[in-house]
Amino acid sequence: MPGACFYEWTHEDPKNKRPFAFDLRNGKMMALAGLWDSWKDPANGNWLESYTIITTDANELLMPVHNRMPIILHEEISTVGSTAKRLTSRTSIS
Repeated sequence: MPGACFYEWTHEDPKNKRPFAFDLRNGKMMALAGLWDSWKDPANGNWLESYTIITTDANELLMPVHNRMPIILHEEISTVGSTAKRLTSRTSIS
């Protein structure tokens, strides 16, 4: 999932949350690890597209704000948008 930044929230008290935005120091876009799926709702036959961002334990920079963070892919292994591959029931993963 390409992004310029991501947000995490602190819970100042049970009713109030405070957002914090995190970006890369070099100002470049980042690639967040995620899963995407397209599926047909059996109840109404409509096609739905959904995604989720995969998280991990927070590093030392984020730990004061939140206990988790998205997995940020290194530039060497993911050029934003170029490595995306749609998986279907006919796709073979080896």
